[in-house]
Amino acid sequence: MLAAESKNTRQSLAVPAFRTTAVTKATADLGDLLWRASQDADDILFRPPDEWWPLSGWSHVSSLLWRGPLPVGIAGLAPSAFPGRAEARLGLAPATRTPTSARHAVEAALQLAAESGYEELVLALPGAAAWARAAASEAGFEPSHTFQVLERPASVSSRRIERSLEFEAVGSERLDELLAALNAAYEGSPDFVPIARATLAAELAMAKSPFVVAKGESGEILATAHLRFSATATNPSGGPYAWVSNLTVLPAAQGLGLGRKMIRRAVAELHAMGALSVTLGVDSRNLRAVRLYESEGFQFVGELVFWSRRVPSRRTDPVR
Repeated sequence: MLAAESKNTRQSLAVPAFRTTAVTKATADLGDLLWRASQDADDILFRPPDEWWPLSGWSHVSSLLWRGPLPVGIAGLAPSAFPGRAEARLGLAPATRTPTSARHAVEAALQLAAESGYEELVLALPGAAAWARAAASEAGFEPSHTFQVLERPASVSSRRIERSLEFEAVGSERLDELLAALNAAYEGSPDFVPIARATLAAELAMAKSPFVVAKGESGEILATAHLRFSATATNPSGGPYAWVSNLTVLPAAQGLGLGRKMIRRAVAELHAMGALSVTLGVDSRNLRAVRLYESEGFQFVGELVFWSRRVPSRRTDPVR
């Protein structure tokens, strides 16, 4: 009996234990490497044309997940616009993915949320991250909505591109007007958070292409589309990276078919830049937009799924 117990003890000691440590300035780069490796394996559809944005720049608090002496994953947390709610992103090194390590990654995010005093936690998980979905479900999370990626060929449709509207390419010289137009268009949408001036300024400074806007009779902005193009990165279908973001129509101009005209204009502009296909993202709860994009030839190619659950009471026990 003692021999059997001794054998079991030796076996348990041979299995490295999981633990978490807070990410510091000294370990932020390590955490970002784990995050990017995980994203490259799961979420290539959302990969920016240059490289993944650093999780250390997004997270307010984050934890490294270790198995013995080896760092294997990361959980990062940031507050949402709603009081008491946080959003988390997870990363797990592809070579270390097991149901146990995935469970510990989800547990690390829950522990961060509990220690930070949040009441609800939302996990943003790539649709292809089966390891994370299974662990989230096991931990009591339920899917709430998705952010879909759609793609279509960039060949110009035989249907007429609207020429009666006046379009203009604009950038930081009209920053404040763009900011007002975007926030007016997004207000009232699910999980609306006003865009900060500094955020839009940084986006315009980094972008390879400007915004295209439709103007009214007095030159005011009625609709927007941010065209992103890179010949060195790729779309899901393998052609050059071409993405339409911030495709909006101001409330006063809605119901006039302006959204369809902006889509066609955006596709035509990106095709002229050298795009073979065009991608965009849409919240699955915006059924009107989904139907519009599908009617213009866009098809589903992937998604980011948001899972949520209430946060249990504050946890003090370390992850084991």
